[in-house]
Amino acid sequence: MKLNFEQKLVGIDGKNLFESIRAKRMVDGKEVEIEEKKDIILKDVCVAALTIALKDENPSAIEKMKRGELARKIYNAKGEYHINVEETSLVKELIGKLYGVVVVLAAFDLLDPKETKVEEGEKK
Repeated sequence: MKLNFEQKLVGIDGKNLFESIRAKRMVDGKEVEIEEKKDIILKDVCVAALTIALKDENPSAIEKMKRGELARKIYNAKGEYHINVEETSLVKELIGKLYGVVVVLAAFDLLDPKETKVEEGEKK
């Protein structure tokens, strides 16, 4: 399936999910610390899930290479990128282990796009 990994994650309230980033900037010749908001995109979540070592698992070197190669492909993807069913399953499994409910829901919505959405009360 082809996916655009640049898509923004959307929370249950319909607003974009974001992370707060502290950065130092020069303002009027003085270094000040500011907080910036950065939208979370599908690429961020997938690459983190594939590359962060989880306490409860010890993957083989071959599995680590497989995850690293997929993370690199997703990270470098521009526009739509083809990801197969096995890769999608792996990414979803790791996202589920690493993140909380809101991020999992938002990421899975993008990783499993629905062909058609049926409104509540509407007949199929």
